[in-house]
Amino acid sequence: MGSRKTIFRETTEVPVRRSVEGIVDMLAQAGAKTVNQQYEEGRPIGVQFTLLVQGAMCTFALPTRTAAIEKELAKRNANGRGRRKAPSEIQAQADKIAWRQLFAWVEAQLAMIDSGMAAPGEVFLPYLLNAAGLTMWDAFSHKQLAAPEGK
Repeated sequence: MGSRKTIFRETTEVPVRRSVEGIVDMLAQAGAKTVNQQYEEGRPIGVQFTLLVQGAMCTFALPTRTAAIEKELAKRNANGRGRRKAPSEIQAQADKIAWRQLFAWVEAQLAMIDSGMAAPGEVFLPYLLNAAGLTMWDAFSHKQLAAPEGK
């Protein structure tokens, strides 16, 4: 039998609200001028914040993409033994995991900034919002932002 790979923070019981509040607090302490939460059907799905980067006020959007986590948890639930979890339980755990992962990621990025290993714009660049409301990563992945040509 092969061992099953676990999802980072898979067993977290930290409520989503606590992770969101921690992220908001960390960003505010790091100098964010505004921090807003995004919701979909009453569930928090991301955080947007503004930060002064090289003299320009920039807006960044950090999403929690729970679909892949939820899919994996549902697959395990269907193939597992013991009590089957309701879809709402699976979704709630996927939300907890995603938010705790984002919390850990923000904490790590801010530690790199604090130690001088990286600049704020450097670590948050993929999440910089453009005029169309897309992150740099979304614009790049939808081919609305050109990749440098290889030589």
